[in-house]
Amino acid sequence: MTRPIKAFTAAFVGQVLMGLPSQALGLALCSTLSALGLDVLAQVEAEDFGAEGQVSLEQLCQAAVEQGLASGRLAQPLLSRASVLASSYDAAWKKAELLRRLDGHLEAAKASLQRSQLHLAMFQWQHEDALGSNNQPLGASIPPRAVTLGNMKKKLYKLSQDEGAIAAVQEKLASLEASIEQRLKWAGGANPALAPVLQDFEMTIRERRAMVSRENQRTSQVTFLCSTILNFEGLRTRSPEALSMDAALFELLKRCQQTCSYAAQFSSTVAPLELQLLQRLVGLTSDL
Repeated sequence: MTRPIKAFTAAFVGQVLMGLPSQALGLALCSTLSALGLDVLAQVEAEDFGAEGQVSLEQLCQAAVEQGLASGRLAQPLLSRASVLASSYDAAWKKAELLRRLDGHLEAAKASLQRSQLHLAMFQWQHEDALGSNNQPLGASIPPRAVTLGNMKKKLYKLSQDEGAIAAVQEKLASLEASIEQRLKWAGGANPALAPVLQDFEMTIRERRAMVSRENQRTSQVTFLCSTILNFEGLRTRSPEALSMDAALFELLKRCQQTCSYAAQFSSTVAPLELQLLQRLVGLTSDL
């Protein structure tokens, strides 16, 4: 049962749904030609259907024009003017369609250029040590890696300073808010009409504190992210911090190698009494 259903679905979509605009246009054109006085049925029966059983609409239109000219309902100047207008409209439509397609291609090219610049920046950032300082600039829209990291360090330092200043201002503001709230409570005890004012003030304080808490959380996230990026980029490339850590690691590996070589060369053992004396000596040293 699946094959007939699939065949019917394919035929229905191909012949009915996809061909529906063409069929509707043909019916509308035939109705227009009938309104102009052309016997469409007689013209179709007079024509040879051919192998596919189709009649050209252009032939029907040509027959309608000839019949209109012969009967005098269509004037030759009017027909010439209509032909010129149709040709001008077709040329204008083609130009407008060409412009629309060119605009679409231009937007696609801009998006592709932006992606290519991002990929180039990623590649240069990742392989900056191998490429050196003679690599091509990325353009005005994408600054170099050193400039970006330098700006990030400056912004992070400024953000840390502002965070301390904002914390001090928040402490002063909290004390002022507590004083104002206490005064409103005292005034509300003597004048019950001030109770809505106190409620509005408390609601404003809660909203402001919630906003400050959200901003502090965002600031902490941004600070952590920037610090992580700077630390990763600083240790990934040949920066002074990375070189010093590499030197310390090589020194540690060298000492481990020396210790292993000493252990392989000498096979002396330590007696239990010597271990006890060493433990006592360590205990006395820690007490001092």
